[in-house]
Amino acid sequence: MDKTDVIRKYAVHLGLQPYYTAGQAQIFLKKDGYCFVTDPETDFRQFEYACISDCTELADPHKDILMAAGDLEALVVARTPYAGICAASGREICASLDDMAQIIGRKVIAVGGSVRSVQKALRKAGAVMVSGDDPYVITAGRTLSEACVALDILEKSAEVNLKASVIGGRKPLGAVDCRLMRAVYRRKYSRPSLEQEQIGKVASEHGAGPENDGSTLPWKEAAEALVKYGRMLAEKGLVQGTWGNLSVRLDEEYMLCTPSGIDYERLRPSDMVRVRIADLHYEGEQKPTSEKGLHAGIYRRRPEARAVLHTHSKNCSVFAAAEMPLQVEEEESRSKIGELIKVARYALPGTRKLTSRTLDALGNGSGAIMAHHGMVCHGSDLEDAFQKCCLIEEAAMEAIDRRMK
Repeated sequence: MDKTDVIRKYAVHLGLQPYYTAGQAQIFLKKDGYCFVTDPETDFRQFEYACISDCTELADPHKDILMAAGDLEALVVARTPYAGICAASGREICASLDDMAQIIGRKVIAVGGSVRSVQKALRKAGAVMVSGDDPYVITAGRTLSEACVALDILEKSAEVNLKASVIGGRKPLGAVDCRLMRAVYRRKYSRPSLEQEQIGKVASEHGAGPENDGSTLPWKEAAEALVKYGRMLAEKGLVQGTWGNLSVRLDEEYMLCTPSGIDYERLRPSDMVRVRIADLHYEGEQKPTSEKGLHAGIYRRRPEARAVLHTHSKNCSVFAAAEMPLQVEEEESRSKIGELIKVARYALPGTRKLTSRTLDALGNGSGAIMAHHGMVCHGSDLEDAFQKCCLIEEAAMEAIDRRMK
């Protein structure tokens, strides 16, 4: 993919985010020894190729930071509401959610505007806040996709940390767990999406699975539905980047899962992975989601479950960060998702302990909050699971709003 197409794609992505304000973000992209930048004051919601220029020879501290960083390809410089509050006050943003620990690190600090102080901060984390009269944030990535997702995660983390104070306060993740998750993400988990971004891979729109394998739910139909609902989750802001995952039960023996480490915009039916529910054996070279054990556990324990969604939705994440259950107040919502969404005790992502603790919290309910992680729910099909997911997120938003009044 040409550099201008890459910049345009992610400028449009940022322009669609609820935190975005026109003219309050700039993209820097390094390619083949040159640096390209979007023009200041550009409105990403009305982006044109003419808004991109070569800044390699210009005096710009952000360009200098990027060109001197060997493993970084992109920076996003932005002013966002919640991270802006933290930057203005000099308050650290500490990881209380797994996704921040993975893509950014344990904490994001506020520094002065010197090139040296920013460089030093970015060697320790994937983001930094710049304080002063006009505070802003910088997120960095090995690809522009990674830098943009880091901004999404940073703004969500700042909002979650601030809002969690009304339900008891967020609880930070431990330093050792954060370092472990960051290392695993950089060395392994992000590799599929990173490789696709670097080579500009475009996958087939058609599923590669068997057309008639005896499944109760046809493979192709299931794969196309997973792509559809994965993108719907991303569009509603219920997942970010490659976080979150989906599955459908094909029959009593198999489920079809989203793959590991590929963002929702790049998902194709051929990326979906068939996994045996009993022992998690999967077919083909593509690896299934690291949370395949959780999906399989729900299908084994709940025979009526035909679809499972795991999201990192913002309002549920407030309860996850505070390790608090969610009381559902609306009568209509209660009839569909139950009166209480319990919270599972924390465990590292992708582990058996995470699966067992989440299954315990789920019990006979429709969904569960996963401490420091997100939420999970199941349904009779993907549409039913998606509607329940939205209802749980709305219930969390209403509960927070009531306490903030």
